[in-house]
Amino acid sequence: QQDEFAKEMAELAARLNELLVSCDEKIKTLEGLNIQWINFNRNLADMKSFVESAKRNLHQITSLDMSPEDRLRMTQDLQNQVKDRMKTLEDLERDAQYLFSDSVNLAEVEDIKIQVKTVKEEVNVLHTEVDDHSAKISEDLEHWQNYKNGITKIKPWLEQAEIKMAVGLTR
Repeated sequence: QQDEFAKEMAELAARLNELLVSCDEKIKTLEGLNIQWINFNRNLADMKSFVESAKRNLHQITSLDMSPEDRLRMTQDLQNQVKDRMKTLEDLERDAQYLFSDSVNLAEVEDIKIQVKTVKEEVNVLHTEVDDHSAKISEDLEHWQNYKNGITKIKPWLEQAEIKMAVGLTR
């Protein structure tokens, strides 16, 4: 009878051990998913913040009084930032697909999907606006440089004309 009892205890201990190992694996999986969700939410919030900041920067670039060279440089910096964020957005979408792959279509999941879609659309619109603005500024810079070159050519002639007029008026 003690042998049977020891055998049952060994079986129970083995099943309990299997259950504990299984629970540990599930806990580790859930902890990993939790870290991925935290990173995903942080990246989504960062992306939203970037979009708002970039919109403000683009507005400032267009409204501040500065030289065309500075305006072009600032626009190109913003353009590079947006391109970098486009890559981050691809990672965000990939993370979303992975995290939502096993989820049921809960309202929260649908809300997050809509947020990701909205951020993607905003970044694409921002990318287009910055590219268009950069092209306009490049054109403005070309006109500005042509103007400066023209002034450089005309300035000596104007100075000579002013001197001749001043000399001619004194006679």
